[in-house]
Amino acid sequence: MKHVLHTLLAFLLVVTSITAAPRTPKSPADIFRAATLSIVSVRYQIDENRKGNCTGFVVDAARAWVLTAAHCLNPDRKGETLIDEVAAPLIRANDNFALFAIERMSKPPLDLRDKEPVPGEPVVAVGYGFGVLS
Repeated sequence: MKHVLHTLLAFLLVVTSITAAPRTPKSPADIFRAATLSIVSVRYQIDENRKGNCTGFVVDAARAWVLTAAHCLNPDRKGETLIDEVAAPLIRANDNFALFAIERMSKPPLDLRDKEPVPGEPVVAVGYGFGVLS
């Protein structure tokens, strides 16, 4: 349970970090549009009959690195993981995160800010819930 809470907290901090700087208020639609430039679909094989869908984001465009949650890995770390439908090798994973590299990256890194949002500030959750960007 602690692992799930840490992963969720990390995801929420990433998502909320997409919000605008305090002097430049942006609408939720603007935040969503900006975030989708760096968001990727992560598909993986759960077992012989099931596939999973997750969301990741570009952390380093020059190295074509994508970060996602560790639960987006096949449980035995076998099988192919697809980032935007392209096979991606796993670079490193821990209990919370998984880092992948892809051959080419045409998306910019997600612009994260270093402060938490203040109460009442707009935040937007962006991801591939059920395999559809929303």
